[in-house]
Amino acid sequence: MYIEEILLENIVVNSFLVLIYISFINLNITKRRVIFSIIYLSIFSVLIKIYSSNVIIYSILINVSNIYILEGKTCFKIFIKRNIYFLVLYFLYVGVIFFEILIFDLNISKILNRLLIYSFNGIILKVLTDILWKMWISKIKFSLNIYEVVIKNIGKFKMFIDTGNFASYKEEIPVIIINEESYLKKVKKRKKYIYTMKDEEIIIKTLTGYCTYKGYVFKELIIKKRGEKGKNIKDALIIFTKEKIENNIFDGILPANILIEK
Repeated sequence: MYIEEILLENIVVNSFLVLIYISFINLNITKRRVIFSIIYLSIFSVLIKIYSSNVIIYSILINVSNIYILEGKTCFKIFIKRNIYFLVLYFLYVGVIFFEILIFDLNISKILNRLLIYSFNGIILKVLTDILWKMWISKIKFSLNIYEVVIKNIGKFKMFIDTGNFASYKEEIPVIIINEESYLKKVKKRKKYIYTMKDEEIIIKTLTGYCTYKGYVFKELIIKKRGEKGKNIKDALIIFTKEKIENNIFDGILPANILIEK
């Protein structure tokens, strides 16, 4: 019965941790992968507690490997950042629980009491991280408006940030939308360069449903705002639309996630 209780506790704790992490970084993954991640964390956490004396070290290693399970292959820089986010959430969640138990001398002899404590703190942490995310997006919305995107061998484009747009290609490459007419004006003298690039396709949900767009993955873009230092973007998928953007005031639209390093 003791092992079953530990497993149940870990399932509750890890469910909150994984869901809070996914919500915090706005990660779009399948339910199957989420469930597998929770089960993976829970089973190995139990095994570590039973058979190992280095609980903290092995727990960190399991959490690190879990990021790969959740997100798959990603660049090293992003992988390190995501692990830091998860570990911070992990120690914040577990640390607050221990603090409450010690300070308020909570009765944890019964498993129901423990599960209530885990659930209460999980809900509080979820609410707080959601508020933090909204503040983050609000900061982008009100302080970042018009940007200039410099595409190597093509030219400069006047863009605006769509704070409700988090489109990405292959999970980590941001998707930039550019008016086709504005784009063709820039590439008129560089068509030979464009035709050497590989076409890419992406399906994006719009107001009218799901649409398939074609574009190219460009490397080494620069995004900058007047009076500020430019930001280098390693890769971005650029797709095209025939629709006018804000009555042709802008050449294109930037996704919000292109400004958030995660």
